[in-house]
Amino acid sequence: MSDSSKASADRAGRLRFPESSDEKSARLATTLRKMTAGAANVEAVGSPIPSVDTLERRIAARMVSVDAGLEAFEQIKPALARDLARSGHAVAARLLSGDVRPEDLGASELANLEAVIRVIGRPAWYVRQDAPDPEPDEDRSRDDEYWIVKINAVSRALRNTCAQAGVVKRIAGGTPAIFGTAWMIGPRTIVTNAHVAEVIAYQAPGLPPGDSRNNWRMRPSITAVIDFAFENRGARSIPFEIEDVLYVETSHVPDIAMFRLRETPAVPPPQLVVDLAPRADWRNVDVFAVGHPIRDLQNDPHVEMVFGPIDGTKRFSPGKLTAVLGGTVLAHDCSTTNGSSGSPIVDFASLKAVGLHYFGVPNGRNESVLLAAYAQHPAIAKSVGGGWV
Repeated sequence: MSDSSKASADRAGRLRFPESSDEKSARLATTLRKMTAGAANVEAVGSPIPSVDTLERRIAARMVSVDAGLEAFEQIKPALARDLARSGHAVAARLLSGDVRPEDLGASELANLEAVIRVIGRPAWYVRQDAPDPEPDEDRSRDDEYWIVKINAVSRALRNTCAQAGVVKRIAGGTPAIFGTAWMIGPRTIVTNAHVAEVIAYQAPGLPPGDSRNNWRMRPSITAVIDFAFENRGARSIPFEIEDVLYVETSHVPDIAMFRLRETPAVPPPQLVVDLAPRADWRNVDVFAVGHPIRDLQNDPHVEMVFGPIDGTKRFSPGKLTAVLGGTVLAHDCSTTNGSSGSPIVDFASLKAVGLHYFGVPNGRNESVLLAAYAQHPAIAKSVGGGWV
């Protein structure tokens, strides 16, 4: 199953399928209708769309952490939250009542609608003690409750899954810097994106032809670690040093890289099971991402509205698969931002990884490597089969 989007490449060489305005409007309208199934309108009793006041409160609470470095911006935060809530709510009401067609919405209306949908339906909850920690009861929407029910149904196994992903840190001069996410794909083997790998690995010049790692080596003078317990409000830490680079896809298609962890008396988490089986249709599958978002480089208020304060600690972001692009890219609508690169996209039903997240923008669809499309890729097959150790 594939759509008609045309592929391009970004500066890093990653495969990209830019979302057109028509695709975006159709995606948001479909998401909204599914979230409001059974409700007559957005003011109906039990509607999953909260009131304007509730939306404003939730948006304002998250925007507290937005720091544009301008005193004037601090003063307009309350008004901005109010305007976004009112506009997003109004657009949702018009769509559900049929007063406007999705394709007739402007860019500003789509952005505000996306903000509302992500605030109430695509949360990014903190992970604490390896478990998602939803927001207080008074702020929950029907869509929040939907995800909470699914979480509770697999709570014990879900803890194991969340524990298998960690934050990747680069330590130079004693100072650690967060820059991505990785997860266990084999014994002492982690997987992340090639564009993440380039922060700690490089292609060394002057090596003989036929090098088994295509000349990729760890960067000198730095230490790289993965911490599987870097959580908000937690004092735990489960760090493992990244010993060596095993594979980096130089072309970034697929955007994957594998590293080996240094052997120590401590035992890293077990590998996350990967689903490499083909499917006739991947759409509308309930999934989640586990990753370590860091502050958006542009300090986009839409990012803060979803994530609230961003400190790089582990997050759980539920959502749905939306399309397969070009036969190898799995699109999803889990909430992600900088630092989420390398996150596993996990099927709620099987708790198996189906994707490797590599790209997303605050007001567009997210893209991940469709792992089943690369079942025969040497690096993936070797990782899953424990061939690196």
